[in-house]
Amino acid sequence: MKRMRKRQLKRRNSIITLTVLIAFALTFSVAYGLYETTYPWMNYRCDTARSGYQPVSTPNTNSTLWSWSAPSGYPKDPVIAEGIVYVAAYDDLYAIDETTGAQLWTVDVNGAGSSSNIGVRNPTVSDGKLYVGDVEGYLWCLNATNGQEIWHWPTAIPPGDINTSPVVANGRVYFGTDDGASGNNYLVAVNATTGEREWWYTAPDNSIFSSPAVDGTWIFFGCDDGKVYALNDTGNFATLKWSRTTQGRVRSTPCVYEDKLFFGSSNTDHSVFAVNKTTGESIWNFTLTSYLEIAYSLAVANDIVYFASPSRYVYALNASITPGSYSETSSGEIVLWRSLQFTESTLRSPAVTNDKVFLTAGNFLYTLDINNGLKLWSYDLNYAYDEGPVVADGRIFVTDSTELHCFGDFYPPNTYHYPVVGTGYEFVVEIVANATCKDFDYSNLESEMRLTYSLDANWNTNHVLMSNITIPHDMLGGPYILTVDGGGPASIEFNSNATHTVIHFTYLHESHDSHVIEISGTTVIPEFSLYTILLLLVLAPLATAVLLRRKVLNN
Repeated sequence: MKRMRKRQLKRRNSIITLTVLIAFALTFSVAYGLYETTYPWMNYRCDTARSGYQPVSTPNTNSTLWSWSAPSGYPKDPVIAEGIVYVAAYDDLYAIDETTGAQLWTVDVNGAGSSSNIGVRNPTVSDGKLYVGDVEGYLWCLNATNGQEIWHWPTAIPPGDINTSPVVANGRVYFGTDDGASGNNYLVAVNATTGEREWWYTAPDNSIFSSPAVDGTWIFFGCDDGKVYALNDTGNFATLKWSRTTQGRVRSTPCVYEDKLFFGSSNTDHSVFAVNKTTGESIWNFTLTSYLEIAYSLAVANDIVYFASPSRYVYALNASITPGSYSETSSGEIVLWRSLQFTESTLRSPAVTNDKVFLTAGNFLYTLDINNGLKLWSYDLNYAYDEGPVVADGRIFVTDSTELHCFGDFYPPNTYHYPVVGTGYEFVVEIVANATCKDFDYSNLESEMRLTYSLDANWNTNHVLMSNITIPHDMLGGPYILTVDGGGPASIEFNSNATHTVIHFTYLHESHDSHVIEISGTTVIPEFSLYTILLLLVLAPLATAVLLRRKVLNN
């Protein structure tokens, strides 16, 4: 009797488990259709060295591909990886399809149960995880696929605000904290997997606004105490290798290039410094005639340092110039070119590619020729307030006070694979589309012989787009009827073989819109599919043999 009850319970649990799995598949069908980012921008200033450089060619016009509006407003500069653009705005973190600007998901990041502004610095993407700090002092580790929290640090009261962008290297997350003169100012190293603190280095009663740069096990950062620090992560603690004193606070993020470290200084020094990254010894400095702080970050590529001066010029400096002191008035050979003076008062951090220099100045996005600094094109933003543009896959991404814009050519279509799972059957439906495929639904497959999905994009103009859907005949048989928002597509073509039909169609995708695609068939999965029948034919003799054996043993 006990064995019988146990078998019945096991069978009931199996049925419940199968029911739950089917319900989950119906509700949460997951597609693998995001673009494979070839040239990502995964960190603030692109990489762990904070170079601000992407080795690609970029758009020759100011034509926007798509624009996404942030519901909460004031989106920060994004980071981009695995086909997703991640944008922080106030308490929210958004995931946007890189190719179309369609919003994939959003999460509200809260610190200690209260509102936490994560929209101060850029997040960082590494190994399928997102890391972002907030102004309450919490560092958050999120799943980069869906935004779900993995861990946050600390679990108790944080030591101070996080006003830096984290960087991931050596299995650790490095970031700085800011608690002013209270003494809780640290360069922190947290285990990237567990969120446990490995060590922290104390800054002497001054805030850290300079995001750390990493070169191997060396970490570089500036501090409001007027120094730039070089630490070596020895594993259990950090060793100070050197510190270099300037005449005022250092909020410019250091940039590592070959054997040098570059950074800008306060309005007392008002200079760009190049120092030996191993010793901290001065190699050269370039001093501005205007007594203004260089707080924005530099970019370095191909032995050239690019920076936007508070005096409203963009400079290209020879990184390997003869050691010494240089200035705007006696620049010598250090200045490769200087742009024309901008009319806007605020020039921000440049992003550099193989052919252009991009930066925001005032309310405009500007593009300069990398060879001579001449302006190529510009774009009037609503209001530019953040550091500047980022570059991924040859496209330019820049935020203003309300929107994120993408400049560049169309991306190739993406391919999505959706599992269709039920009792006794499992199929895969393939969809190819220019737009973002969402909301694939087969809940009405057996009852109404119908599939639906939506195509979403934030194009700035109307486009005639395409989509293909490949349907297994054993799942849903034809003839088929396909509609777009209840009407006919612009064009349609059916191609069939013995097992599948591919429906190719085009439609007018209006700007900033989503369209519902519905496919109806005339036959549906039989109650007992061929797979099920074959399985029963195999299992029936085995079941008969087992029953006969038990009967013999019982007798």
